[in-house]
Amino acid sequence: MAKTDILRVENVSVSFGAVKALTDVSLKVEEGEIVALIGANGAGKTTLLETVVGLNRVDGGAIYFMGKDITHMSTDKIVASGISFVPERRGILSLMAVLENLQLGNYYVKSDVNKHIERAFNRFPVLDERKKQIAGTLSGGEQRILSIARGAVSSPKMIILDEPSMGLAPIMISNLFKLLAEVNNKEGCTILISEQNARKALHYAHRGYVFAAGRIVLEGTSKELSGNPLVRKTYLGG
Repeated sequence: MAKTDILRVENVSVSFGAVKALTDVSLKVEEGEIVALIGANGAGKTTLLETVVGLNRVDGGAIYFMGKDITHMSTDKIVASGISFVPERRGILSLMAVLENLQLGNYYVKSDVNKHIERAFNRFPVLDERKKQIAGTLSGGEQRILSIARGAVSSPKMIILDEPSMGLAPIMISNLFKLLAEVNNKEGCTILISEQNARKALHYAHRGYVFAAGRIVLEGTSKELSGNPLVRKTYLGG
């Protein structure tokens, strides 16, 4: 059975003043996939993710989520429709307890929060152990785990993550991607991820897109991109 596109971005352009941040970007994410966006800093990856969730104004083009045009929809309505966004800057409320962060992760989607929090604690035992601890006192890796758990607590149809491994130690990066793979495999949650660690991202993703100067310059399966000489030289260290 053919998979359906849960997200489609069609010829989207975004400008910040006179600066063109995205130019005619088109991509798709199929239901149940992990799709990776790779590219250098400033290539447009974060801009695209923020645009999908309504944080940037679109100059041209359209964005569809589950067949519905969300191009000019407000961020709260986009989140309520089933997209969870985990930004690069942790995405937690640092002065609140771990448990309170998880409870607020269900704010826009009024589902059984206790059930989802219990599932988060089962998947991330460290959060259960520290549920009364102030989130800002967690280690960097624990804060990133909390941000992902907070994003998943509402059982979204798709999770969008911006540079989740930023600033983490290698062992934490490996654990992080294993957790994302588990969320994808066990719950069928679709994941769109922007990641500078191209090797790790392509290892776990099904497909990927390469960004440069606000455009997509390459796309393909993870295997195809990993074997591409330009990708190997530029992003995989040869």
